[in-house]
Amino acid sequence: MNSLSWLMTLLLHALYIRHHASAHRLTAAFSSLQSRHWTSRKSSSSSLYVKIAADVDDSNTSVHDEAATDHAREQLQKYFPFPLDSWQIAAGTSLLAEHNVIVCAPTGAGKTVVGEMALHIAMERNTKAIYTTPLKALSNQKFGEMRQIFGGDKVGLSTGDISIRRGADVTIMTTEVYRNMAWRAKTGQSNLANGIEQDDIQMDNSQLLESARMDEFADLSSNSIVVLDEFHYMGQKGRGSTWEESVIFTPQHTQIVGLSATLPNAHRLAAWMESVTGRKSVLVEAGGKRPVPLKYYFASKRDFSPLFRDVAAGPGADHGLLGLRGDGITKTPKKLKDMKVKGKITADDNNALPRGLELHPSLQSSLERRLASIDRRIQKIVERESYDDYGGSFISGREKRRMKDNMLKAELKKSVPSISTLIRRLQENDLLPAIFFIFSRKGCDNAAQ
Repeated sequence: MNSLSWLMTLLLHALYIRHHASAHRLTAAFSSLQSRHWTSRKSSSSSLYVKIAADVDDSNTSVHDEAATDHAREQLQKYFPFPLDSWQIAAGTSLLAEHNVIVCAPTGAGKTVVGEMALHIAMERNTKAIYTTPLKALSNQKFGEMRQIFGGDKVGLSTGDISIRRGADVTIMTTEVYRNMAWRAKTGQSNLANGIEQDDIQMDNSQLLESARMDEFADLSSNSIVVLDEFHYMGQKGRGSTWEESVIFTPQHTQIVGLSATLPNAHRLAAWMESVTGRKSVLVEAGGKRPVPLKYYFASKRDFSPLFRDVAAGPGADHGLLGLRGDGITKTPKKLKDMKVKGKITADDNNALPRGLELHPSLQSSLERRLASIDRRIQKIVERESYDDYGGSFISGREKRRMKDNMLKAELKKSVPSISTLIRRLQENDLLPAIFFIFSRKGCDNAAQ
């Protein structure tokens, strides 16, 4: 097996074994989580939990009465040209009831719709709203989108580097900026209260002006709703505390809307939010798979093909890391165990990489052709070299392997397609529009030229 194929196989094998080994624990955790959702709805806790699966009848899953749900549908449907899903209506009903809301849904399911609902509700109340994102670039994108929805004069932007119409009806900002605003508002109110009670704070004119400026920046009294997008970032070791502190410092009169990808402990997060804010918190989870499943492709100057033998395999894809083993049956860990007990599968097969995660045949054949071409070039070099007195080549086996590795690296480097070539291939396969991630500013500048 060549070095590139061996490395890719080893990586996929490690991912599969990790997923395979934890599958039983994940299944058990999901079953336990599902039971806690329904138990919590019947307990004495004031928290509300909604679980709506895509493949079940959800007519009886709402924690709100029918009149409140109908009112929410009537109030919110007018803002959208498409019919709202039941879980979106459930979230909107909770928003109208002035609850905190955490929405957990797969990527592409429509979480942003709930955020837009919150902004519409705030404007109907003649109050202001804040929409936060974790990245400056994403804040800029949301700023453009919200201007088209609400109008350019009603939407502002604050990212630290840029400040446009700060204090508008809807302000888009990074989560760090909001956290700092909320912290200043909380500590400023505390200092003001202490000053009134103790009358021991002495400030000159410059200090008063600076305090007034900070109070203006930290004034959240007219803000009734804050939307925290990418709420699952709270689980990150580095930046997670920013979302946690945003919840803690948010004023009591402000509703919190958390938009998150699926989380294993979302019910605990909702209970924690309620304990911190003192406001009833509702967890809405949309079940089912990703509306837009992932597919993996490999592109070079010569080829454009699926990466895996099973085009629906891979992390986030329909068949996932389990893939298909070549017999058309998706084998779960339990099924593999049963087959092993019946003698239909060996221990080696049980730990083997699924056939669906092998390289796609077209990609494998292309790789083999390139390796064969390299072997022929090395053989020609060997034949041109003089032989020693014993009829052997001066080029040792180690040198041949080094030459092959260097030629393979050079071949791979030359095979990287340009952006224009890749766009043409994507267009030929009807895969546009597309987003390119370039992880350096210099690279982005070069690509823009």
